[in-house]
Amino acid sequence: MLREGRLHFTTGWVLLAALALLCAGAAGGCAGESDELVRRKLEVILADDLASVVMELPAASVRDSAYYRVTDYRRFPRARYTALAVVEFYFLKGDVAKMVRKYRYHKWYGQWERYVNEYRLTQDTVVPDANP
Repeated sequence: MLREGRLHFTTGWVLLAALALLCAGAAGGCAGESDELVRRKLEVILADDLASVVMELPAASVRDSAYYRVTDYRRFPRARYTALAVVEFYFLKGDVAKMVRKYRYHKWYGQWERYVNEYRLTQDTVVPDANP
């Protein structure tokens, strides 16, 4: 009977160790994704976001060539969110406003998530006439 108890005790530790290794391997695999793969995933999300925004607006208000620009991209290898991106979307005629979205890459899920969405007026780019 003592042997059965020991076997059960040993089996429990082996299962616990196997589970710990499995979890550590999964976490290391997610955290170890290449920067290229993370950026490709971001590009897919950005293209989809731009297409969705453009489709929701009347065609008359959308510029001929809507685009986005990544203004900030940073990596944090040891954090829960291993990457951060700030993106500006330009899609309105006349460039009167832009949409700014912030994204973060969740290493456990292996995907980007949006966490800020705001609209800002663009600055006036008209140069005053030198000869009034």
